Amino acid sequence: MSEEDDLPTLLLMSSAQVAISILNNSEIRDLIKSYVIPDPSSKKFHFRSTVETKTEEKISKLTLPPALQKIVKGSMRPMISQMSAWKQSYGSVLADCAGYFTESDGGYFQFFWKFNGQIDHQKIAKALVENKNVDIRERFLLACCLCLIDDGLRLWSSMTPGQKGYILLEVFRFPKLCSLAVGIFTRELESSRGRKDRPMSRRISDMVLLSSVKFHNIFMLRYVLEVQPQESHRRFLLKAARSVGIHTDMMRFCLSRLSRHDQRTIFKRLSARRRLRLR
Repeated sequence: MSEEDDLPTLLLMSSAQVAISILNNSEIRDLIKSYVIPDPSSKKFHFRSTVETKTEEKISKLTLPPALQKIVKGSMRPMISQMSAWKQSYGSVLADCAGYFTESDGGYFQFFWKFNGQIDHQKIAKALVENKNVDIRERFLLACCLCLIDDGLRLWSSMTPGQKGYILLEVFRFPKLCSLAVGIFTRELESSRGRKDRPMSRRISDMVLLSSVKFHNIFMLRYVLEVQPQESHRRFLLKAARSVGIHTDMMRFCLSRLSRHDQRTIFKRLSARRRLRLR
C-alpha cells in the first residue's frame, strides 16, 4: 500500500500543515539539527521525546480550540518519528557523512513534506546531492547510496580524473552499505566506457535489480519498487524483510507495505527484542 492510498481528510491535511509550520520554527529546527546520526535506540527515543515536548509547548500557545490542538499533536508525533527514522536510515548508509545532513538551507537541513504529513524522500534526496557546499565526491557517494542514477552519472562526468581516482581507491574503506552501492556504479562506469549498446543509466539500473544490496539499502529498494510492476513488490519486500541483519528502518518500511497476513508471518519470526524496536 502506498502512502497516498488512504487519502487524508481535509482536517488531517490542515493539521499536518500546522505541524509542518511548527517543525520549521527556528528553535525546533535547532533542536533537530543537534541530533547527531547515527545514534543508538536510546538516543533516538530521547530525540523523539524531547522534540515532542517542545512542539507540544508550541501547539499549546496557538489560538486553536482544544480539540483541534489535540488533532495537531496527533499529526505531529508520527512526523517526529519519521524524522528520527529518516536520520537513522541515512546514517546507516553513510555513517561517515553525518555532518553533511544539516548543512543545506543556510546551515539548517530542510525537510520536505507531502500534503499528508509524510516525508518527501525524493525531494530531500535531490536537495542533498545538489548541495554544492558538499564536496562533489561526497555528493557522488550520496547519489550512489540513495540510488539517484542520473545524478550519480552527472556528478561522475563532472569530476576530475583525480577525484574519480580517489573514489576508486577508497571505495572499500567506506561503510559497508555505502561501499557496495558505490561499487555498483563504479564497476559499470569503468568497465562500460565507450560502449553504445545500452545507455549507462539502464546498465546501472539492471545491476541494481540483480544485486542483493537492494535488500539492505532502503533507497535501492524504494527505487526497485518504483521501476518494477506492482505484482512483483511483495516478493521483493518479503525477501528484504527476511534478510539476515536487516536494519529496523528497513523492516519497518517493508512491513508498512505488506498485507496484515504477511506482517503477522514476519512478526512470528522476530525476537521479542526486535519487536520492541519496531514500536
